[in-house]
Amino acid sequence: MNEIKFRGKTKCGKWIYGDLIRLPKNINMCHIEPPSAEMNTAICDISNPMRSPVYVLPETVGQFTGRKDKNGKEVYKNINPCKKKD
Repeated sequence: MNEIKFRGKTKCGKWIYGDLIRLPKNINMCHIEPPSAEMNTAICDISNPMRSPVYVLPETVGQFTGRKDKNGKEVYKNINPCKKKD
């Protein structure tokens, strides 16, 4: 069975890996909740270091495909699950 996980890039350019969270009030915003061990290194906003989940740019969100490339890096398929539906 494939592991279900996502990645997205923060506004400061750092990739965040974890569970995808879509908050109902923020229809056009995506958030990734990294494992708690990675939380402190995931945050760009030092003024709020315990913020969880972490906002990521919707156009950068990708889902893990379950495959790795020839170099052993995980392959992600770009998706935009946070786009407002018409």
